[in-house]
Formats: sequence, structure tokens, C-alpha cells
Amino acid sequence: MLCVDGVTQWVSLTHLDTVTDGACSELLIVDRYPVPRREPDLEIEERFGIVQRFVGAVRQLRATSNIKNSTRVTVQVKPLHEDTRPMLERLQDAVGFLARIDSIEYVDERPKGAAAQYDAAFELYLDLAKYIDLAEEIARLDREIAKVVKALAQDRKKLENPSFVERAPADKVDEVRRRVVATGERLEKLRSTREELAAIG
Repeated sequence: MLCVDGVTQWVSLTHLDTVTDGACSELLIVDRYPVPRREPDLEIEERFGIVQRFVGAVRQLRATSNIKNSTRVTVQVKPLHEDTRPMLERLQDAVGFLARIDSIEYVDERPKGAAAQYDAAFELYLDLAKYIDLAEEIARLDREIAKVVKALAQDRKKLENPSFVERAPADKVDEVRRRVVATGERLEKLRSTREELAAIG
């Protein structure tokens, strides 16, 4: 039984055509896998890759700087690839929507006090002081770092305890080990962000 546009239709499943060499089936579920009409254009993929990485870089910069998603920002870009500016200008509406950007300003150097993200095709800059209270954000990061340091110390203490390592289920021990790695990476990122904001302030 199939439901098409709200209409229920009964379909016999007997005497179905099957896929034969070079022939198409009447049913998509048993048909040949689609074959592309032409090979992918690597140049086009590379150009769109610049745009994808740019959107990701803006989102990353916003996230690490704790800028609300509802806040639209103006960013500065130093193009390092001949296709960077043409692609960003061509797709400016889509880029603005996806990255929550008001406008893009093209520059030759990093503006003083700007946070940055680096890519082979561009350097991305954002004046954080326009969008967040730097002192307040640094204080928030200090509190978060303290929490992460405490959690990391607790997990490391567990792993240093022979009784825990030997008696706890193996999957539980592995879970704590994975958590130590993930927490250590998070701590490194938090400290790096704090250092960047302190340098800007």
C-alpha cells in the first residue's frame, strides 16, 4: 500500500520488473544507483570550499567569543586566494544568513585589537569590543576554567587510583580516560581564548 498526495493506493508486489543489464526498473527501490551525468568540477568544489570554511570560521569565532547568535556582526577579511573575494561577494546574501553577518569589509592588515581566524584562503578578523564586554567575558572564562580544572583533577585522581583502574568495569575506566582527553582539550581552548581576549583588552 502506498500513500501518494494523501491518496492511498494499493500496489501489487507480484510480477515486479527487476533490474537487468542496462534496463531500468519501474520501482526506484530496486533500480540502479544513479550515475552522475559528468565528473565533479574540482575547481568549482575548491571555490565553494572557501565559502564553506569562511562560514565555519565566523561561527567558530562567534562561539569562542560567546557572541549571541541573534547578534549580527561586521567582519574584516584579508583575502589570500584570488577566488576568496569574488565568491564571498557572489554569495553574500547566503553567507550573511548562514554566518549572521551584516557586512564584510576587505582589508590588507589585521585591525588593532581584532580577534582572528586563519585559513589558507583568507584571514578573518572581528572587533570583539563592539559586541561583548571584554572584562565581563574574561571573568566568565576564569570561572569556567576553574570548573574545568576541578573536573579534570577529579578524573585524573580516579585514574591514579589503582583500586579504581583494577576493579572498575573496563568501559567505565575507558570513559574516564576519554573524558580526561576531552576535558584537557577544552581547558586548552578556554585558556587560549582568555589569553586572546586579555591581549585585546
